[in-house]
Amino acid sequence: MNQVFKIKKEDLENYLDSEKTYHEIARIYKCSIWTIMAKVKLYNLSNKVKGKSSSKIGDKNPAKRQDVRDRISETVKLQYKIHREKNIPYGFGYGKDNYISDKLREKHPNWKGGISQEKKIDDQCFKEYGEKCFICRTIKKEKKNSLEHSNIYIHHLNYIYNDHRIENIIPVCNSCHQKLHRWWKGWILMVQTDIDYAHHIPDYKGKCFYFHGHTAIIKLGVQGLIREDGMVIDFKQLKEMLKKITDPLDHVYLNYLENNPTTEKLITFIFHQVELELYKIRLKDKRIVWLKNLEISEGLNKSIILDYK
Repeated sequence: MNQVFKIKKEDLENYLDSEKTYHEIARIYKCSIWTIMAKVKLYNLSNKVKGKSSSKIGDKNPAKRQDVRDRISETVKLQYKIHREKNIPYGFGYGKDNYISDKLREKHPNWKGGISQEKKIDDQCFKEYGEKCFICRTIKKEKKNSLEHSNIYIHHLNYIYNDHRIENIIPVCNSCHQKLHRWWKGWILMVQTDIDYAHHIPDYKGKCFYFHGHTAIIKLGVQGLIREDGMVIDFKQLKEMLKKITDPLDHVYLNYLENNPTTEKLITFIFHQVELELYKIRLKDKRIVWLKNLEISEGLNKSIILDYK
C-alpha cells in the first residue's frame, strides 16, 4: 500500500521561501525528494525553488561558460550527423556497433586527450599476470569496439577500490569475479611466530615513554583458493615468508629504525611487507592467495589487529 504524505501548499511555500532544498524538505516530511518535487509541480511553486538547487548554482555552472556551450553544441551536432549517416534513431545506439567515431570524444567537453586511469591499471595488471583470468585461466578476448565490455576484470584483493597497487589487484574473468564478491571467499590459513624487541615512545606521556621491551606474538592470516595440488599454500612456505620478514626485527631496539616506533607503525610495516611477498608468490607459484589480517600481541591482555575486511 502506498503511503500518502499530507503536505500543505502554505507549508511547502514557506520552506521554499526560506531557501530549503528538496533534500532538506524531504527529511522534514520523511519522504523522498520525488514526492516533494511532485508537490512543487502540483502547487505550481517551481518559481520558488532557490538556494542550493543544482540548476541555480550561478556563475559556477560550467554550462554557462560560452566555450563549454560551444563544445557541447559541436558534440551534439556531430553525434546527430553520425546517427543520420548510420540510419540510427537519435538517442539510441550504445550497443555492439561502435558507430560513435573517435572524433566525437575529442569534441566532448570533458575530453583530456589521454588514457584513462582505469586503462593504465588494466595494462599494468595484464603486464604482470598476463591477459587471462588468474583463477580459471580464461583467455582475454579482444573487444570488437570500444563500447564492448571486456571478459576480464580487475579484482581488488582488499576490496578497497581506490587502492590500485599491483600487490592488491589480479585479473579475473566475469564468472570468477562474481564468485569472489558473492560467496567464493576461500580458505583462511593462520601461522604465527614471535619476536623480542625493545623500544620507547618519545611522544607518549606515560610509562611507555621509558625504555622497555616486549615478547610479541605475530599471527598472520592469509586467504585463498585451493589449487590443483589440493592446497592453498604450503604452511612451510607461509612460515618461512613470515620469518623472513620478522627476523630482522627480532632482538632489535626499534628506535634505531623509527623515531616514534608505536605498535601501530610496526604492524603496518609488517603488513605491507607481507603484501609484497604474497604478490611475488602469486607471480612465481601461481597461488591464488592474498592477505586477510595480521595480529600482534604484546603480552596476554593486549593486541592489535590490522584487517582489510
